[in-house]
Amino acid sequence: SLDKTARLWSLPAGKLLRTFRIPIGASKDGEIYAVALSPDGRLVATDSQYKYGKNGDVECFIYVFDTVSGEIRNRIGPLPDLVRDLAFSPDGRFLAAGLFRQNGIRLWTKEANGSF
Repeated sequence: SLDKTARLWSLPAGKLLRTFRIPIGASKDGEIYAVALSPDGRLVATDSQYKYGKNGDVECFIYVFDTVSGEIRNRIGPLPDLVRDLAFSPDGRFLAAGLFRQNGIRLWTKEANGSF
């Protein structure tokens, strides 16, 4: 969301279960536009748009959180462009990201330790 958080809700009760926070900064640094929940509900992946690099370049990352602890399990990137969409495969073994412009789709495989 524009408040630089992602939130996990219980349905149909509408109870907030957890708020996920990525590293943030000024301006749009840390705004979240793409989110995916793993099929087993144990992981949530979010993008981090507008992470400015040392030379003022835009750097983009994906953060994968543990939904129980709320901790960041991994940070993927930097990526060559902004993330447009995120999705886990139905079996949870793969994480896909669609990137802006002509940067296509990226795919990561879940490792034995649960990281991508």
